[in-house]
Amino acid sequence: MRKFNDPSLNYFFAADLHIGHENIIKYDKQKELFRNTYERDATIVANWNETVGSKDYVFLLGDIGFSNDIKYIEGILRQLNGHLFFVKGNHDSREQIELFEKYGEYLGELITISVMKQMISLCHYRMDSWRNSHRQSWHLHGHHHCCYKDDKHKMRMDCGIMGYGMKPLSFSQINTIMSKKDYKVEHHHAVFTDKSRQ
Repeated sequence: MRKFNDPSLNYFFAADLHIGHENIIKYDKQKELFRNTYERDATIVANWNETVGSKDYVFLLGDIGFSNDIKYIEGILRQLNGHLFFVKGNHDSREQIELFEKYGEYLGELITISVMKQMISLCHYRMDSWRNSHRQSWHLHGHHHCCYKDDKHKMRMDCGIMGYGMKPLSFSQINTIMSKKDYKVEHHHAVFTDKSRQ
């Protein structure tokens, strides 16, 4: 498991940038904010660089771009501050993965890391159970664009930028949110209670 425990660094998490995706404005109900994807993408870059420093670490949890214009996606990625780590989403093509390897580190589809001694499972998709989830490890994901109600009993969180001011979330922000949850242990060896399936 890779460990990121340097207190001199800031760590951020973000999902679902959807660079170049015109229809995302409609799907995320952002018509009142952006006239087109170029305005949306410019806002992402501006907010990102106001939040993230050049030496900060950012974990991107999938669906970075959604456009056939790979040069356009590359042009946006080149503007983003920080050392970038990429997790694959369902809209991330082979060409985009090549960009991930060029402009940061590609981590695959699922990885468990440690940030400031907090175990975190990173995946684009939301999971109900993950490594050490019964021991208060975290699961950070994307895909649902923050449209599902957060489960206050699980140490799990959607990091879609559309839910947090179109910018990445810091480890400190996430830690504050997680600390307010009413965590309940849900062991993966729990008694099977669905009698209809026995």
